[in-house]
This record gives sequence, structure tokens and C-alpha cells, in this order.
Amino acid sequence: MVGGRVSSNGSYTGAHNNELGLLRAQLTNLRALLVLSILMTESADDEQILRLAVSASSTLGAWRIAGFTVGDTWRTDASDTGSVPPQLNEQLRALPETGGQVTTLDGGWAWAYPLRSIAGPIGHMVACAAGEPTREEQFLAQVVAQQTGVAVSNARLHARERAIAAELAQTNAALQETVATRGLRASLRRCMT
Repeated sequence: MVGGRVSSNGSYTGAHNNELGLLRAQLTNLRALLVLSILMTESADDEQILRLAVSASSTLGAWRIAGFTVGDTWRTDASDTGSVPPQLNEQLRALPETGGQVTTLDGGWAWAYPLRSIAGPIGHMVACAAGEPTREEQFLAQVVAQQTGVAVSNARLHARERAIAAELAQTNAALQETVATRGLRASLRRCMT
């Protein structure tokens, strides 16, 4: 065994135990991402999706979500919205599609991850930490951003579909009423003649 040795009871020690611990932690994080993905996909509310992302981020490493840009809105918390700070907005506009480092936030490290939909970018998730997170933690932040973008896009699509269905139902009801009224008038004319 490289990096570890077998103890008297036949179990591995040293580096092997560390490696197993890291693998268990990665598996735990992947399970958490799967649960997050399921919860986000089932949600029809943008704000709930953003709250889920914020709450999950605290369990996935030393980073946290500083906020989201969705369109021209800056959300530091699902219920706290406002305009995107001008300095941050300039930096976000200058970033490539893959996102990148931003420097306008308090803290030692900040990164803007794109929120994407099938139709294209819808905003950014800005993550920050006291120091640069590990490569694995940065990957987890990227996955959270991707899932958040897809879930928000999906929720908006379903909201549009529901609005269109409601509008069609109203139009159909009005049409049925018009047809019924005209049919009644035609019947009355026939009876009167």
C-alpha cells in the first residue's frame, strides 16, 4: 500500500484513511447537489430557488453566495432586491461567458458564475470567501450556479405557460359565451318568424 500501512487488525491507516475521508466528503457533496437539483427543479418560484442556492452553499465549502444578478436586479437575499451596484455591473459586463473574478465585494476572493438557460445567459451568481476556495469547492459553486440558472429559467417558462393557458381559457370562455348568445338569438329569431 502506497502512502499508508496495514495495522495489526488488517485496516489501512495514514494516507489511505485521508483519501477515504476526502472521497466520502465528495460523495456527500454530490448527494447534496442532487437533492438541491431535485428541490430546485420542483420549485416554480424564482425566490425560493435562490433561497435554496444560498442555503446549500453554506454546506458546500468555505465560500458563500454574496448575491445574484438576474437581469438588472441585484439580489443579496431572495427578499432583498435592488439595482446592481454600478462598479459590479461594469465588471460583470466585461467578463467572458464563462464568468470570472470580480473585485468590488468585501472579502479576499469573489467570482461571478454565469446563470444560464437554454436561451442564453440570464445573470450571475456571485460567490465570495475570505480566501480562494479549493478547486473542488469552486467546482461545487459552478454547479450550484448552473443548476440555479436552469431552475430559474424552467420556473419562468412554466409561469409563462400557465399565464398563456389562463389567457386561452378566458378567451375560450368568452368565445363559448358569444357562440351561446348568438345561438340563442338565432333560435329566438326562428321562433319569432
